Amino acid sequence: MALFNFLKKKEEIEKNAEKARAGLVTNNDTKPQGVSDEKSAKHAIPQAPIAVLIAPHITEKSNVATGNGCYTFRVEKNATGMRVKEAIEKTYKVHVEDVHLIALPAKPRRRGLTKSHTSGYKKAIVSLKKGEHIDLF
Repeated sequence: MALFNFLKKKEEIEKNAEKARAGLVTNNDTKPQGVSDEKSAKHAIPQAPIAVLIAPHITEKSNVATGNGCYTFRVEKNATGMRVKEAIEKTYKVHVEDVHLIALPAKPRRRGLTKSHTSGYKKAIVSLKKGEHIDLF
């Protein structure tokens, strides 16, 4: 019930305070979830860079490209080149040289009289510096 949410928040604050006293949690974690500083809210990054990557896009063509140091990943639709570069570098500990983004549109499908479409997606082709590779493929 929404009437008793303040009790839950109070319990969370007390639990976090006990953990902080024990040295398990930093002081930033003792704030309740709804409370935040105005300065940190203005300068906060809306999404973590690693959340941009969805999965590696493994096809015959992408497997051939790995020999040249190019790797293909499915990424979020709102991803930018810089965010993809940061995410790849942080996740796989490599140096990214170039990023190409390709937005693939939705395709119409039909089964009998039922019409629908597949969802479109975005993929990123990432080139690494010479001598570096990702062991994922």
